[in-house]
Amino acid sequence: MEDMVRVGSLARTYARISMVHYADAEKRAETINGKTDFDEISLLKDSFSDNCVVVVVFSAMALEAYFNDYIADRIGDKIYYENFDMLRTTGKMQLIAEFILKEKLDKGDRLFQLVDRLFRLRNSYINNKSENGRKYGKKELPKEEDRKEPDFDGWVAGLKKEVEQELASAREALMALCETLKWIETKDRYSHALFSVLGADAYSYLEKEIKEKISRVQKEFGIPQIKND
Repeated sequence: MEDMVRVGSLARTYARISMVHYADAEKRAETINGKTDFDEISLLKDSFSDNCVVVVVFSAMALEAYFNDYIADRIGDKIYYENFDMLRTTGKMQLIAEFILKEKLDKGDRLFQLVDRLFRLRNSYINNKSENGRKYGKKELPKEEDRKEPDFDGWVAGLKKEVEQELASAREALMALCETLKWIETKDRYSHALFSVLGADAYSYLEKEIKEKISRVQKEFGIPQIKND
């Protein structure tokens, strides 16, 4: 270990943002399931989707920031930033496994796949690409006499299915962060990975409402809880 104290890592900040928005996404998903009004559902869905995107992006940012800090701490800033900083995140994960933890980590391993999917989804948001939508549309509008009434029930069912899928993706994103930190801490007890990024005292200064949200998420994912005041 190069130094006892390191500064500048934003892993904790990114993880906090991810957990708070995950708690908000879960709450909005529950609310959507109890609504029947078109406008209310549409507004809630937009807010819900925003939260899910934040969870994915900031979970990835937290993990990337932690990898950078952890590897630099273990092998030295100069060696890391001059030689390994440009590796893909999964490459950094394999570097940690082989050269620091002395563990074998195959690309087919569940943890590797979790992290790989997280960064693929993150990249789809960060490097978003559009496409020609003509193939998805009808070539001509139906005649007035052939038009049908909007299928509101079908629309609601489809939207709720989208909510279920988006929340599952957000959950998996946060799981990738949590499980990776657990893996490192299990193999390297001096890393204090869970505690430093997702744990109790790391968030003890926050407002009560925010602490409660984080505490619910910590409990769901089996990570250290915020201490009671």
